[in-house]
This record gives sequence, structure tokens and C-alpha cells, in this order.
Amino acid sequence: MTVASEAAAAGGRRYALLLAMDDFPEYVGEARGGYFGVFAAAFGDAGERWDAFRVYDGEFPTPDEVAVYDGFVVTGSPSDAHGDEPWVLRLCDFLRTLHAMEKRLLGVCFGHQILCRALGGRVGKSSSGWDLGVRTVNLNVEEMHGVEFLKNLQELPRSAPLIEIHQDEVLELPPGATVLAYSEKTGVEMFAVGDHVLGVQGHPEMDMDIMHHIIDAFVDCNTITSCAADAARKAADEGREPDMELWTGLCKLFLMGKRMEKTAGVTLG
Repeated sequence: MTVASEAAAAGGRRYALLLAMDDFPEYVGEARGGYFGVFAAAFGDAGERWDAFRVYDGEFPTPDEVAVYDGFVVTGSPSDAHGDEPWVLRLCDFLRTLHAMEKRLLGVCFGHQILCRALGGRVGKSSSGWDLGVRTVNLNVEEMHGVEFLKNLQELPRSAPLIEIHQDEVLELPPGATVLAYSEKTGVEMFAVGDHVLGVQGHPEMDMDIMHHIIDAFVDCNTITSCAADAARKAADEGREPDMELWTGLCKLFLMGKRMEKTAGVTLG
């Protein structure tokens, strides 16, 4: 076990963050507490404990540790979810084990793709290249209301902006999966399998500040061209920002593992 959050109150919920990358760019580690800090801040609540495992470096929970967690979150990664790096294959096996145990599994970006692959779907390069910046994502509201943890959610919007940083995507869904969201560029932006697996292609945990630093780092290491970076920044110049309240709220509801009940004046979105 590696990094851990402050100890939660006795009996609090506990989650394992499966880190599939190091802190890139350095700014994320220096100013935002690394991706562990970013995810715990976005999805965590008071009274919970979050632990991190650097799966890209071979750190996985032991069978005894698996038993104590209420849920597992898989992060993004520069690695290909369709690749055959030893740790990627081990992660697929690990996720299949958790799925068989009906552990709650949330995947973000690479995590979304690796969940698809592990459970029998297919992922690969997008035929249209990088999706980078803020994109409008359409919600399949009727399908979402058929998922147990969303059945009582009130007034879901038909679309919401979300940060996207990916060039791979889900090409074929795993058996039993339902598409919950899509965009003009990506056919599967969010999917669910039963009530315990949720994949989100975009980055609910990221704000514009992190996105800009990642774009700058991509240009510096020649991952993308300056023209592609300018196009991605254009949305920010137009004042278009992700709806973090909606997207992080959906992820937190999923991790809690219970239906959304009517609350006093609180509506996601």
C-alpha cells in the first residue's frame, strides 16, 4: 500500500485509487497533491478514507486489502489500454476478479477503457485522432434512469461540458453494458455494467487549470502540435468550462452505492 489519506472516522467508507500514471506534468504533484490529491478532492467526502496503489509500478492491493474497500477507481494513463505491458495485463486480471466479486468499479479515461477491455469489450485508437479540450457530452437520460443508483435523480440535463484528453476510445462494449453518454466525436463517453461498474471517458476530476498545464506539457514533449493546443484552448477563451459539479456528483453517487434521494434544494447540473 502506498499513499493514504487521513484516517477516516470509525466505520467510514474506504476507497482504493488505482494510479495508472505518475504525476504529469510536475505541476500536478507540486501544486495539487498529485493525482491522488486531485481524485480524492474531486470524489471524496468527509469521513471517508482513500488509499492509492501505483499499479503502473506493480503495486496492487492484496486479497486481504481488497476485502476492506467499498470501491475502486482507475485513473487515466499515457499507456494504451489495448496494449500488452505486463502491468496492463495484470490490471485487466485484477479488474476481472473485482468484477466477479461485484466490487464497485469506476474508471476514468484510460480507466474507462481498461474496464471495457477487462470485461470483454474492445478498445483502440480513435479514427479521428485526439480529443483534447472541453466537449459537450450528451446524456442518455432514459437509460440513466434505468441504472439503480440514478433512478431517483431529479432533472438530469440532456448535455453537459466535460474535459477530454484522449486518443483511444471504446470500440465495442463489454457484454451487458449500457451506453449512458456519448458525444459528437466519441460514441461511448460513459457506460455502466449492472450497478457496480461505471466508465467515464472524459475527466470529471480535472479543472481548466490542470487541463492547461497538461496541454502545455504535451506541446513541450511534442505529443501534440501547437495548432492542436491552440484549438483546445479556444474553448477556455470563449468562457466554456466543464460542469464539474454534475460529473463529479454522478461519480460520487456511484461510489456511494445507493440511490440518489430527493434533497433539500440540491439538483445535480
